[in-house]
Amino acid sequence: MIQQTSLQAYILLDPEDLTNQQRRIFNLLSSDGPLSDAEIVEHTGLPTSCVNARRNELIDRGFVRKRGTKKNYKTDRTVIAWGV
Repeated sequence: MIQQTSLQAYILLDPEDLTNQQRRIFNLLSSDGPLSDAEIVEHTGLPTSCVNARRNELIDRGFVRKRGTKKNYKTDRTVIAWGV
């Protein structure tokens, strides 16, 4: 189920205004989120440093936000779950 705020962000999104990597992360979080950084890395194949930087850019622009926490299945540590 898509939340109204997610739909509004998607409608306002100008695809020409995002880089390919930003768009990949945004689309992934829109369809499969909330996800941790490690899960975004796994799904996209992008390096961790790239995912962190692009995610932060999307946060700064208001497209992505913290949606809670979850357990990292590899490390059993609590991590931030990101979503739209």
